[in-house]
Amino acid sequence: MKLPQVSLRYDRKADNFFLDYRNPEGRRRRLRIGSNQDEAERKRIWALNLLMSGKDPEREMERAGREEAEQSVTLSEFFEEFMRRHGALQSKSTQLLHLIFLDNIRRSELGGFPLRDVRTKHLEDYRNLRMELDGVTPATVNRECALIRNMLNRAVAWERLDRNPLKGYKPLPEKNRRDVSNITLEQIEALIDALPSSVSEMAELSILTGLRKDEVLELKAEDRVFDINEGWTLKVSGKGEKLRTVPLCVQAVDLLVRVIGDRTEGWAFISPITRKNYISIHKTFDRAVRKLRLSIVGGKKLQFHDLRRLFGHWFMRRGGSLDALREIYGHADRATTDRYARLQVSGGFSMPDFRKKEAPEVVASEAN
Repeated sequence: MKLPQVSLRYDRKADNFFLDYRNPEGRRRRLRIGSNQDEAERKRIWALNLLMSGKDPEREMERAGREEAEQSVTLSEFFEEFMRRHGALQSKSTQLLHLIFLDNIRRSELGGFPLRDVRTKHLEDYRNLRMELDGVTPATVNRECALIRNMLNRAVAWERLDRNPLKGYKPLPEKNRRDVSNITLEQIEALIDALPSSVSEMAELSILTGLRKDEVLELKAEDRVFDINEGWTLKVSGKGEKLRTVPLCVQAVDLLVRVIGDRTEGWAFISPITRKNYISIHKTFDRAVRKLRLSIVGGKKLQFHDLRRLFGHWFMRRGGSLDALREIYGHADRATTDRYARLQVSGGFSMPDFRKKEAPEVVASEAN
């Protein structure tokens, strides 16, 4: 086997060294490799080794250049690709939240960091600065840092990084757990009455099923499933696009039949004004909460997501099991559901019926 030949030449006019060789296809190539003689000699040996293994030094240099350019992309620059390839699959409200988080990240030096250079200590500095200067809670800054980790995970999946440098990062402990145990059925009935009919139906469905706001907003007519043995259920795509099946109580079935009617496809909840699906109901819900002065334990204002928590509290007060609640919620972490364990009592409470003011059976799978 004839060994490849790689010659090193210096061009005085260009003040650069060049490599002359024939590539694996037999074509003569000339590569500029810089003005440092020692570095040029190392490149000559590097090129010789590549040719002996059947690779073209020119193509390998181009590939290394592309990788260098990709890995030098900053968090802010990568966000556009992240939203195009991943964010577009999320709900409108989640996309808006990501844009708000990015605006906060860009105001710090962290936004200008290349993906490959982000380290745990940088996130720790960022979150400390956010809490000190902006007065945000650990929960808020944890979500912003979670977005950064998610972006880096995607960068690995799309072969922009070899590994996620934040793999060992730990979020701040959150002491502001929201307690809705003081909210009464009468208060929720008043809230349902105070909301416009379409929004009140979404709030009612969240209370009766434990669905998140985004899951309610993104619900479609075809997500209903009827099984003669299992009863009515919903197919739900939750956090992280994880699919789960949510059993429906009698009241929730009646509500969906009333809202969707005989439609077999399209958005479940449609604005009577725009005839399109809702993007956000925050202002409408918040206006009714302020009017009724509804607050949870500790004086914090009631939020839409608290209706999901209220479902869990009422479900457990009726004697439902933690395993059944975990399945309905779709919790990946058992500890998240275990917070409701102290509310597990025997009987004495039923899920509300806001139309009939009576309480039939709750969830089809509850007795299992």
